[in-house]
Order: sequence, then C-alpha cells, then structure tokens
Amino acid sequence: MKKIFAIVVILLFTPMLLSAQEEDFRKNELSFSYGGFSVLSSDYYHAGQGYDYSSIASFLGSREYVSEMVNIGVFGLSYHYYPLRWLAVGAKAAVTAGYIKTMDTFSYSESRFRPFSHSCVLAASVKFVYLNREWVRLYSEVSSGMGVTVSEKMVELNLVFNTVPFGVSVGKRFSGFAQIELGNVLCGMSIGVSYKF
Repeated sequence: MKKIFAIVVILLFTPMLLSAQEEDFRKNELSFSYGGFSVLSSDYYHAGQGYDYSSIASFLGSREYVSEMVNIGVFGLSYHYYPLRWLAVGAKAAVTAGYIKTMDTFSYSESRFRPFSHSCVLAASVKFVYLNREWVRLYSEVSSGMGVTVSEKMVELNLVFNTVPFGVSVGKRFSGFAQIELGNVLCGMSIGVSYKF
C-alpha cells in the first residue's frame, strides 16, 4: 500500500516539476535600451553624404551660425524569440535626433535648441548567448535593416548595420543589461532593461 501511495504522489507532482522546468526557459524577451553617440544624426555622417554646411543661407538665417550641436543618443525597443537557449531572432526599432543651437552674429545671443535631424531605424537581429546561467548571460548580436533620416533640407533612406560584440545581462525574469555597440546606428555603450515571458 505504501508503494502505491508513493507512486501516486510522484505521478501527481511530476507534471508540476516538468512545468516549472519549462517555465524557467522563457522564449520571449522584450527590452528597452538607451545608448550614446548615434552616427546617423550626427554632422559627421551627413557631411560625408555631401550636405553643405558652409552655405549659411541654405540652412540658417544670414545672421546666424551653428554654435553647438547635440546628439540625444539612441532609444531602442527590441523583441527577441528564443527557439534555442543560445539563439534568439527578433526585431529592433530605434530613434535618435540631433539638435542645434544657433548664435546671432550681431548680438552674440544664443537661440534655444531646435531640431536638426531625426532618424528612425527598423532592423532584424540575431542574438547568440554563449554563457547562459541562472542570473547572468553573456551574448553577442548582429542586426541589419533600414533607417530614415529627416532633416530640414532632406529625407534619406539608409541601410543600417549594427553589431554587439559583447553584452552582459543580469537578472532572471526582469534583468538589466549593458552592451558595447558598433555600427552606423550607435557607436559606444548602451544600457537597458529587459523582460522575459
């Protein structure tokens, strides 16, 4: 009788144990990130594309010049699906903007910041997780897609490519991450939060 009772108890708890093991491997991940310098909305990128900044009349008033240019960084939202524990495929969306402050040549008074260019990016990505522990994950990622840059004088469609040679994520269901990014969307470090479900 004791053997039958023990077998019944084991059979009752086996589905719970199996479902708990499967629950630990969540296949969907949604993340939000913020990173530093964006090449897409910088004057370096557009100067390379042949945009003429020396012609003040085409860009500013006759009494103005650019005294400061600021890049707000890159805000990103991504979704990844994990068919395997070490591989994820997904999509990323990112936005960035550049703002300028102008100075009047006669009064030397500075204006408030005004928008110069805005960029939106949509890209497909592949993530490789090469260390997958309960609380810590190390990964690399490659993404490519299209971007649109809108400024006062032009609208550009760009091919974008970004790579994450090294990223670290700490946490279980909710986690924080930091990653190094290289490409024409972001060049530098980004940080963020992610949620697995």
